[in-house]
Order: sequence, then structure tokens, then C-alpha cells
Amino acid sequence: MEDMMRDPNGYSPSDIVNRLVNCISSGYEGIDYTVIPRDKNEKLFKDYVITSAKRREILKSLTINDYKRWEFSDNPDYDSLVYFFVKTVKLIPRYFEDASEKDVDLYIKVSWDENNNNLLFIISFHEKEY
Repeated sequence: MEDMMRDPNGYSPSDIVNRLVNCISSGYEGIDYTVIPRDKNEKLFKDYVITSAKRREILKSLTINDYKRWEFSDNPDYDSLVYFFVKTVKLIPRYFEDASEKDVDLYIKVSWDENNNNLLFIISFHEKEY
């Protein structure tokens, strides 16, 4: 099945997951990867206690079971592919005294800027919409 999901560059889902985990593990936030400050992303960080360390932990925990698909970027400034993941994680809601962790389905989209030293962009990192 992995072979059927290869992207146009020949990368399988496990190749993509390994590349993502290596990128997150090898650098500092803002140097090797950056989270695009979109409204949905900011809402997640406002609604839940989620530090940059927790973000890195979640990204490093992604597996091929979380991988959903790839597609060509619709951003004309970037000639790259975008990879989609969905993962359920435990997060603590903000602003609720004595709140317990709850399962949150995250929708995560990542892309590498091949023209800019292979910088990893986390395009979307937010609650999955149903």
C-alpha cells in the first residue's frame, strides 16, 4: 500500500514521516521549521495548553498511520508538495480550572520549501473540522 501512496518524487509515507521527524529533531524552532501563524493554528494554541515543546513532541510522534495523503501546493510562490496528517492527542483546555486532558483530533499539513534550504513549514496545525 505504501508504494501506491508515493509522491511524484518517489517518497513513501514512511519516507515523509522519517524526513519530518529528522527535521524536527535536528533543529531549533524557527530555523529548521516554522509554524505558519494562521487563524486556525493560533486558535488551537489559545484554546489548549500547547507549548512549543509539546508541538515538537506531537510532530515527532507522527507515524505512517497518521499520514493521509499528499497534494501539490496551491500557493503560486512555492513549487512543493503538501503532506496531510490527522492525529488524536491529549491536550488540556485553557481557562478551565482543574481541567483534565481531553482527546483532540489534530489536522496537520507540512511542506518543505525546496528552494530555501529545505526549510520545513507547518502550514496547518489545528483541530480537525468535521
